[in-house]
Amino acid sequence: MTDQSNRPQTSKWRTVFEIASTALMLLLASVLVWQNRAARAMEAKTVARRDPPVPNKPIEIAESPMLGGTSARVAIIEYADFECPACAAFSRSTEPALRNDYIDKGTVALVYKHYPLAIHARAGAAAEASWCAARQGRFWQVHEQLFASPAPLDDVQLQTAVQKGGVDVSAYGSCRAGSEAARQVQRDKSEGDALGVNATPTFFVGKISPGGRVQVSHAIVGAGSLATFKDALERLLH
Repeated sequence: MTDQSNRPQTSKWRTVFEIASTALMLLLASVLVWQNRAARAMEAKTVARRDPPVPNKPIEIAESPMLGGTSARVAIIEYADFECPACAAFSRSTEPALRNDYIDKGTVALVYKHYPLAIHARAGAAAEASWCAARQGRFWQVHEQLFASPAPLDDVQLQTAVQKGGVDVSAYGSCRAGSEAARQVQRDKSEGDALGVNATPTFFVGKISPGGRVQVSHAIVGAGSLATFKDALERLLH
């Protein structure tokens, strides 16, 4: 004979549990919807505030570090900060894909411009370190090491990045002791300010004209997806 004495109690607790579970699921769903809407609103506000205009005048690239062959017809000009998380994300994800699909094939050049933000205390020092590395033809090697290092970039991390990047330490030390690196970094920063850059990374994409200038047709703010860059590049290459 089956004992039915506990059935009403069991049924009661099952009902309470089901109601509580449903309420919790509804609460979680509401939180996720709110977070999604808030993120979209913030993103829209950020993009609206930060998107620079497409410059009318061409941008000089002849004296900046560049990846890509001399036959490249299109350039991506990146204004970046070595302590910027979004810049590091671009370096680790989108940049390798762009190298594989365009840069290594000689159709597109990637140009780096310094834009150290005031909120990143060591970004200026890192930019100067990379500029000194560039004088030895080792910019991109040090660039990779800096973006692989956790921020903030202290003196030990800078020295390690330089050494791993294959830079002659003695010549590097002489360069850092001078003031030319700081002047050149500030030159890029001032150029970015004049172009309306106020967030990193910011990219200007356009066709390369004779004399090492780029007539910009697209501006992209943020790390950007490969698809975003492909859309701009394909329009210019065809």
